[in-house]
Amino acid sequence: NGISAGAADDIVVADNRINNIGDDAIDFDDVTNSVIRDNKIGTKSGTDNIAEDGIDLAGGSNIRLLRNTVKNTVESGIETFQTDDLILRENTIRDAGENGIDIEEANKATLVMNTVTDVDGDGVRAFKVDEVIARENTVRRVGRDGFDIRRADRAVIVTNTITDTGRR
Repeated sequence: NGISAGAADDIVVADNRINNIGDDAIDFDDVTNSVIRDNKIGTKSGTDNIAEDGIDLAGGSNIRLLRNTVKNTVESGIETFQTDDLILRENTIRDAGENGIDIEEANKATLVMNTVTDVDGDGVRAFKVDEVIARENTVRRVGRDGFDIRRADRAVIVTNTITDTGRR
């Protein structure tokens, strides 16, 4: 991993450039009350710059992902599993080998003003998320669905721009 944190509280990862990583660029396991912001991940030229996910969260809660740029990942740009109370705002994901943003098993995820472009899978995938709110996001040129919401108790998908899906 480029940056890894586990079983921690109040972590800030900001203003880093992370390239040519053989695993996840940023990996949080059971981290709470933390922020990942203004990072440039996989921005050097070259496909598969990041061997797995750009940002990978497992467990934890109250995580803010703000204004990150994630490119050239073999897997998803941003992937979360059992991470509650997520806010993703103004992130840019491009050229992901799987999904742009992939959220699994969370109580609430709010996505605002993110841009997902040129990914092989779904632009945004939410599976078993109790509440999904997505507004003012842009999803274009994705291999499958712009938004794929499954087994959610409540989803509000409004004022998004979705073009060229199922075309990669």
